[in-house]
Amino acid sequence: MRPSASDTHAAHGTDYRELVERIPAVSYTAEFGSTCEWQFVSPQVEQLLGYSAEEWCADPGLWFRLVHPEDREVVLEAEARTLNDGVPFSCEYRLLDRSGNEVWVRDDAVVRMDESGGRMLQGLMLDITAQKRAEERLLYLADHDSLTGLYNRRRFFRELDAYLAWSQRQGDPGAVMLLDVDRLKEVNDTLGHEAGDELLKHVAGVLSGRVRQTDAVARLGGDEFVVLLRALDPEQARELAREIPELLARTPAQIAGKLVSASTSVGFALIEPGSHAQADLVVREADASMYRSKAGRRVAAAARDPQGDRARISEADERPSELEDLILAVEEDLRENTRIREELRTRYGGALPNFVAALLVQMDETAVRALHTLARMRANARR
Repeated sequence: MRPSASDTHAAHGTDYRELVERIPAVSYTAEFGSTCEWQFVSPQVEQLLGYSAEEWCADPGLWFRLVHPEDREVVLEAEARTLNDGVPFSCEYRLLDRSGNEVWVRDDAVVRMDESGGRMLQGLMLDITAQKRAEERLLYLADHDSLTGLYNRRRFFRELDAYLAWSQRQGDPGAVMLLDVDRLKEVNDTLGHEAGDELLKHVAGVLSGRVRQTDAVARLGGDEFVVLLRALDPEQARELAREIPELLARTPAQIAGKLVSASTSVGFALIEPGSHAQADLVVREADASMYRSKAGRRVAAAARDPQGDRARISEADERPSELEDLILAVEEDLRENTRIREELRTRYGGALPNFVAALLVQMDETAVRALHTLARMRANARR
């Protein structure tokens, strides 16, 4: 005997319900609006949010109350587009589960007519929390150093570029402070790389705690840190550059059962309004200042001369030796050559042939290496 139409319909309905209850998503049929009535919601809602299907359908306002307050307007706007323009409903938003935790969902639905001709949403809510967390982490790592949580090189230069433009328009001074952790290799070799990482995190914490929230602290890589000091006059910048190494020296970290102090070298470059300073040159000036500090002299400010747009060095008061005179002269020539290259880029920019642009970059890198070599020569001469 063949099954009747009603038996077939009932069987199909049972198969459909079984399918709906087994897919890894919440299926539903609901009205529009913040106080909508849910005619059906699949049992997966309890696993997702901690509310049973019976609780969900018995409380017309429950869904909207669980939508994260910051996302409610976005959800209602998406519903309005579907209601007014007939486009399918599609929205990513946060819901709060029974414990108050955020759950990201992707909600996709189409419009269906009920028996009385009213329009209903029939859709699926998919848990995308893990995906969103991964996206957030990727966005975070795009701007932050994974070890210390500070800004990374990319984000720091973006901050510095923006402040240099602001300083040019508004006339605010500032400084860039570069800090190098001395003998980090020694810590790695004697206590292990995990100890070295702990020391770097300690330095990051001390730096962040000492500067202002308006400043930008970054790890450039390895053992180098850099700080953008916004709206700070030259004397305050010099004082901070003297204070930071002392602060780190008297604030040891407990690492591998031992108290480890961070010995550091600091250099800085002033940001003077009206100097048309470029971010990479300011950091290089701070780098050169740091290597002078590493050589044993007092921290010197590498500041731009507004008249000549070239570096001038505030040296210690002692009379320089003949070798020191030669080193300073070569450093000055290197910076003058850098200024000329920057002027070429500014004037001719895109008109420069590719090989010339590449050559200028190579010359920049050679100049940085030469400055480091000069710093080592100075340090050897003082021994």
